[in-house]
Amino acid sequence: MSTAETTAPAFLVPPAIVPERTLSPGQWGVVSFLASEVALFGTLIVTYVFYLGKDVVGPTPAEALSLGLVLCTTAVLLSSSATAHLAEKALWRGGQSRFIGWWAATIGLGALFLLGTAYEWYGLISHHHLTISRNLFGTTYYTLVGLHALHVTGGT
Repeated sequence: MSTAETTAPAFLVPPAIVPERTLSPGQWGVVSFLASEVALFGTLIVTYVFYLGKDVVGPTPAEALSLGLVLCTTAVLLSSSATAHLAEKALWRGGQSRFIGWWAATIGLGALFLLGTAYEWYGLISHHHLTISRNLFGTTYYTLVGLHALHVTGGT
């Protein structure tokens, strides 16, 4: 008999048994935390979008927000995510000095984002008289951006 005659067809061979991989309690904690953050910020963003254009008194976002400043602070925040990733890669590769450099850049970018947010709020309050109680835009904007700034402060 040849080998081909004694070998069972592929559809009759049971698949290899792979042990089930479960998450550790710490990993479940991180997953739970991230899910709650997504739910919280998702709710705030949906609320902000829902109330856009429903104000009876100004200013509106188009009148008060500077697109240039918003884009600049967004670019700074996204850059800080990249430098945090590079810091982690450097740490895993054993490059402590590279890690410190990338980590310092991450902290600096976080601080720069917070300064940009403070500058934006100063302009909104002093030039546009937009406060948290002025209108729906002010309420939803300061709640969303304020909570985000609090998170960035904690991260920085």
